[in-house]
Amino acid sequence: MTESDNDVSIVMFDDEPERKSRADLLKDTTGYIVHFVDLQGKDVLHEVNTAIGQFPEPQLILIDHILSRASKESRIQHGTSIVPMLREGWPHPPIIAVTAAADVCCKNIDSDVYESIFAIESFSDLVEYVPAIITGYGEVRSEVHNLNDLTRLLGVPQSDVQLVQSSLPVVLKRSLGESDVAHHIFRWFTRTFYRNPGFLLNRRWAAVSIGVAEEHFGAYEAGIEPALYQGVFSDLKNPRWWKAKLYATLLPQSPRRFTTALQEAAKAKLLVPDEHASKCYNCGEKWPEVLGYVDEYALHEPEAVPLHLRCSRTHSHSTPEPYYEESRVMLEG
Repeated sequence: MTESDNDVSIVMFDDEPERKSRADLLKDTTGYIVHFVDLQGKDVLHEVNTAIGQFPEPQLILIDHILSRASKESRIQHGTSIVPMLREGWPHPPIIAVTAAADVCCKNIDSDVYESIFAIESFSDLVEYVPAIITGYGEVRSEVHNLNDLTRLLGVPQSDVQLVQSSLPVVLKRSLGESDVAHHIFRWFTRTFYRNPGFLLNRRWAAVSIGVAEEHFGAYEAGIEPALYQGVFSDLKNPRWWKAKLYATLLPQSPRRFTTALQEAAKAKLLVPDEHASKCYNCGEKWPEVLGYVDEYALHEPEAVPLHLRCSRTHSHSTPEPYYEESRVMLEG
């Protein structure tokens, strides 16, 4: 813990007092000050207003989304209802919801109420990511004044700078120079840039891109370390690799920018044996180019499987996003 950590604080609102142990875990792991506000059986608005008056503005706010144990007289049943009061009293910190309701996570992750939402079952992952969130917010506020500042902080390869800037949502571009710019950047980063395969690739997509079966990918990570994303808000437990830097690492002098060429280069440079090669879920042959789904009813990546482009088609239930990989589904028959 550094000396500056003594000034970092987090406020956690929850209507289940037994979850204070999670606040203690957060404090012990990060070294930050963590204030736990118990809302069980209490007037939520009164407790929130009291906290705003009692504590200095924190660097992060955590809210239980479902407040079913709070006082019924307060008529506050969801964390979304207290966000406006928190924004008025503490406008700068990100507000992250934590809930045991997995279906609510899926519904609210793209809303503009919270910056992000985590399932309570993944709280340990959130604990490890908290320092990156808090540090990232500070860096964005102090260093990002224009688009070039943002792409520099992200560490965007020169070949991708114009593309990344063009891909940014209008609302984010308009927020540059405003007090809420960090909120817009963090939402875009977590919901689009870091989540969707495109400029960055997660472990499964990176494995497919270099032609390695997912279970063997760890043996070749060191060989592609120069492509590892290390910019603002990077999550070391859930890493990403720059697609452009994979090509620069494995095909530095070649103009060939398609997956098969990258897979061939990886086999030669990383010495990938045939038994470690990725296989298409449909035809069983090596070096599929994409991840896709076995049927139209799947749209979540854990259900995705490696597929050749020739063994798949565009997923009819997906919404195409420019600059990012399209969702695909396995061909029948």
